[in-house]
Amino acid sequence: MDTKLRFLLLMALAAAEPHAGASESIAEKIASFVAVDAKGSEKYSNPPDFSKIDYFALCFGATWCGACENFESRLKAFYRRTKPKYPNFEVIFVSHDFDEARWKEHTKRMPWPVVRFDVEHHRHEHPFFGSFGRRALPGLILISKNGEVLSSTYIDGDWVGPNVVLNDLKDVLEGRPIKKKETFRSKFKRQ
Repeated sequence: MDTKLRFLLLMALAAAEPHAGASESIAEKIASFVAVDAKGSEKYSNPPDFSKIDYFALCFGATWCGACENFESRLKAFYRRTKPKYPNFEVIFVSHDFDEARWKEHTKRMPWPVVRFDVEHHRHEHPFFGSFGRRALPGLILISKNGEVLSSTYIDGDWVGPNVVLNDLKDVLEGRPIKKKETFRSKFKRQ
């Protein structure tokens, strides 16, 4: 199938039902955007098979974001320590870099799959990635294989940061429920 036609079909599907569908549908959508390995080189002649993945952690970042670099260091350590024990999760990096050379330099240091460099694919306006509501960097969104947002850097409109999501990922992988969180705004609304 023509790449442009495939892209348009996937975008229509993502826009129509961004979080619905069978487990393969989210895995296939994500796999269709992941075309590079952790070295920034073309790795997959076909999309990777994410059918055994139960949880996706979408990491949003950029080379120009100092806070992203700090968080990515922590996420890399977590990933290297945790992935062998829990192969049912995957981190997917979604870049907000505008320069392909800087993007390549940045992504070759990553141990997880990276969304290919394409302005339409890596922006938060993208129909699929943007549908999860990320608004600031660094961002981390934990979604289930069914597309349910389990944890996000935003709670009730307040940015709580990616470390909250990373802790929730730890809980989920270890079989603990995610605890409900409150922010100043949600506490204020309750009163």
